[in-house]
Amino acid sequence: MMKISVMNIGGVLISWAIITLTEGGLAQAEKIANLLKADHSVKIFTSKKLVYGNSTNDIDIIEDSFTNFVGRIFCSYRTIIFIMATGIVVRSIAPYLQHKKRDPAVLVMDEKGQHVISLLSGHLGGANDKAIYLADKIKAQPVITTASDINKTIAVDMLAKKLNCWIENFETAKEVTYLLVNNKKVGIKTEFIIPEEFSMDLQGAEGIIYISNKEPLDEKDVKSTWLIPQNIVVGLGCKKGVGWQQIDEVIKNYLSKLRLHPKSIKAIATIDLKKDEKGIVKAAQKRKIPLKVYTKQKIKQVEDMFDQSKFVKSKVGVFGVCEPCAYLASNKTGKLILHKKKESGVTIAIWEEQNIE
Repeated sequence: MMKISVMNIGGVLISWAIITLTEGGLAQAEKIANLLKADHSVKIFTSKKLVYGNSTNDIDIIEDSFTNFVGRIFCSYRTIIFIMATGIVVRSIAPYLQHKKRDPAVLVMDEKGQHVISLLSGHLGGANDKAIYLADKIKAQPVITTASDINKTIAVDMLAKKLNCWIENFETAKEVTYLLVNNKKVGIKTEFIIPEEFSMDLQGAEGIIYISNKEPLDEKDVKSTWLIPQNIVVGLGCKKGVGWQQIDEVIKNYLSKLRLHPKSIKAIATIDLKKDEKGIVKAAQKRKIPLKVYTKQKIKQVEDMFDQSKFVKSKVGVFGVCEPCAYLASNKTGKLILHKKKESGVTIAIWEEQNIE
């Protein structure tokens, strides 16, 4: 059975909001902010009557009704700590809940700092890990109630988060997680290398977790769910002025030919000479994926690994753009699954990473 490991979030800039309405709660909020602010951005919200003296922390006044205030900030922070009664918190956040993949992590604390409760988005929002992290900082007891954590298994959504995968269907993910928390055997089927702690035998499994960037074949006798790893890097070059729709159509065309899911793209990569090329920039923005750019010096370090073009060398000073850039933006494992192609003023190459982590 797979074990839960605590996510190390120290040193990563995460926005935290701390909300309190009592003097004791504000004292606790100040203490937390002082402990966290070296590594995280933290803002405290409280009532006007409690703010006095000089504070070294960022404090805002709650001027609206409490429920309206919560609605206003609910999607503006990835972590919200309420230092107050759980019942008040439940009633105030209820109107604003959307989906587990969008809701922030919500933690609830008592003003004495004895317990830190993971209330909402325990897995995808990271509330469980954050509750453990915060409790360790203030010497409190974390309270985790998700079944997979209590039973020392891993839910499908948490596995997806740890392996940087998209969940294709949350309903099938819940069905397979149900098997896991009830100690049924679930296997993982993938062509990629994943950390050993997640390897599970398929022999006699009642459920299967597919980890693939291509749609898997249906298994009729077992429940299954599909996780899509973000392990594809698209290297791009283009003529000046090519529109983003044209670039996106080329990307779409080759993804289809290779049977790759659109969500498997982790980045678009190009040379720094094209960093302001509107078509490439907007194509990345439209797909909501990062654009990574590389200097000629970086490309020259790896260009011997790929096909070389004297024409490209005469124009931009290196023998190739899309192939070496795709490689540079990868985790340096895997292979070039699409060698450089030219279409509609666009050059494209695709690298597939082998390690999923």
